Formats: sequence, structure tokens, C-alpha cells
Amino acid sequence: MKNNFLFIFSLIFFSFSSPISFANTDIPSILEPWSDWVKKGNEKLACPNVNNKNLNNINNHLCAWSGALTLEINTLSARFEQEWFIQEKSFIPLPGGKKQWPQEVSVNGKKLPVITKFGNPSIELRAGQYSIKGEFHWLKKPETIHIPSQYAVINLVNEGEKVTFPKVANNKLWLAHTSEKGTVDDAIKLEVSRKIEDGAIIKLTTYITLNVSGKMREEPLGKVLPAGFQLASIQSELPTFIDTNGVVHTKVRPGEWTIKVHAFSEATLLTWQ
Repeated sequence: MKNNFLFIFSLIFFSFSSPISFANTDIPSILEPWSDWVKKGNEKLACPNVNNKNLNNINNHLCAWSGALTLEINTLSARFEQEWFIQEKSFIPLPGGKKQWPQEVSVNGKKLPVITKFGNPSIELRAGQYSIKGEFHWLKKPETIHIPSQYAVINLVNEGEKVTFPKVANNKLWLAHTSEKGTVDDAIKLEVSRKIEDGAIIKLTTYITLNVSGKMREEPLGKVLPAGFQLASIQSELPTFIDTNGVVHTKVRPGEWTIKVHAFSEATLLTWQ
């Protein structure tokens, strides 16, 4: 018979963004020579699982993480820059589309051809850390420009004026000037609840509820996994991952959001504190 326990606690805090890092999977030295052979064609299975979906489907694993997109818009042109952290070879989506195709795209200072992937401009990159830059040129500034859904933080400068709250709707960034009535402080109200399912394997589901105000940004939310638990998956509408130190990072934007962190452990390995 399973016993369910619920632990609830909440707090309010303010924090700033921090660097991104990916967790590495340790392989016993005796098996290391076979690693590439075993993973061939399935390298993405080592990447974090997305939204608690089928672990055996490589499309359910996140292998590339974007930094903030910086976009400077002018009347006849625009420039963009973005950092990417890639765990396994991936197609990286670029801003723009058929009507606003990115030009002069460079990766770490070297020009790279742009290809079409799923109907949108993309480039393919191997594992590593990259700085991607590019330009747009047009005869008339468009009203909107396509922004891939993977982007969560946008730093927009429109005609030399910084836009504190860029408007993004249906993956379209609006470029028209908007009036901003006052400013809202960056703040997060955070509530955490845990559900534990007893059995031969202990299952732990952590619910993180966020009430966010202010601008889009990345926030470290602290450690959520007790000692002895291993991460199974993360379920979230916001881009979220856990770094090598066990700290949850998420790219937040104003609104109310819920993050579910699924973990497991053998009962004999647990030490509650």
C-alpha cells in the first residue's frame, strides 16, 4: 500500500541571473571504450528530458540552451546577437523568417550558411558554447519579426531606445514603439509543494509555483532535490533545467507558472533531514 505525503512551504525572494551549465553523465571506466558505440544515433538521450515525456524518444530531450537575444532595430536594418550552450549536435533556430531572412550570420566570428529547418532559418552546431551574430536588411521596417519559441529572454533596442517590456505574441515580436507607463520591479513569489509516493522505488514530485513580475529574465530558484534523489524529468511551460550543483534555473516572464520536477530514489539510499 502506498502512502502519500505532502510537504508545503513558501518564500518570497529576489535574485539575478547566473551562468548556465550542463550536467555530465558519469560512465564507469570499464565501460568507457563502449560509450560511443552504445550512444551512436541516440546521443540526445543523454540530454535533459522535457515535460516528463517518453524518455526513449530523442525529440523529448533538450540539448541546446539559449541565452538572451539582443536585437537592435533601425529603420532600414537590424542586428542580433545571442549566446548558445549546446550539449549535443543540434539545429539552432534563428530569428526571422522567409520575409525577414537573417544575413551575415557568424558563429564565434566565422560566417556560416543559413539553412531552412521546419520552414525557418537555422544553423547546425556541434556541442560547445557559441556566440551567434547576424543582421537584417529591409526597405521598410516590418511591424513584427518571428521569434522562435525556444527564446525566453529578449533585449530589444528600437531606434536607440531600450524597450523594457518587449511584446511577444504567437512567436512574433512587435517592433512598433509602445508607451510604457511606469516600471515594475523584478520580483518572484515562489511556493513549493512536494508529493512523495512510497514503494520499492520512492517517487518524488516537486511542484514549484511562480508569480512573476518585471521583465523577462533568467532566475536561479535554488536546490529542489533532497539527498539521494535522482532527476527523472522536468515539466514546465518555461525553459527550465537543473545545473551540476542541483540548482534549478528557469527563464521567467510576467505571469503565474507551475514547474514540476520528477525524481526517484531507492528507499535504502534515503537520508531525510
